[in-house]
Amino acid sequence: MIAQDEELRQEFLEPAQGEVITVQPTQEMEELSELQQRLAHLEDAHRDDLEEIAAIKKKSDSLKKSIADHYNCSVTDGKVTIQLINRTPTIDYRKAYEYLGGDQAVLDRGGSPESFRRENNNRQSTSNMELFNERIQTQHWQGVDHEARSQAETDGQDDDLRLVSLSVR
Repeated sequence: MIAQDEELRQEFLEPAQGEVITVQPTQEMEELSELQQRLAHLEDAHRDDLEEIAAIKKKSDSLKKSIADHYNCSVTDGKVTIQLINRTPTIDYRKAYEYLGGDQAVLDRGGSPESFRRENNNRQSTSNMELFNERIQTQHWQGVDHEARSQAETDGQDDDLRLVSLSVR
């Protein structure tokens, strides 16, 4: 089985990464750059609020589950409604595959586990962007064109760089 074969697993643990080419900035790349800068600024400026929101959501979800378990039906107090929807669980095809013999059963029939790979969701895009410290980002670089920024970076004014990653699926 792939799960127990360290050599076969390694391919999935470290996905191959293609070469990165440098291109001239396009309108889409400029827009993405602006959006990422704005997002990073907002997340930094509202870090405390975001942490509080996450804590509130976690506590709220816990209370919703507790109330739904207690009443076992949809309920309201006139302000908040908790709607309970009972669903049929999905089939765990991995368990079914293992039950039927897994990789070995496929190999015994002359097949290959690779022939069962999905065609969708086979790519992930990640963008990395250099962001400058808060003072430089908000005061110095806003409205500065790429050539001026690139020149300043090559002149050694990039001591405060940090790498931020955004994954898009």
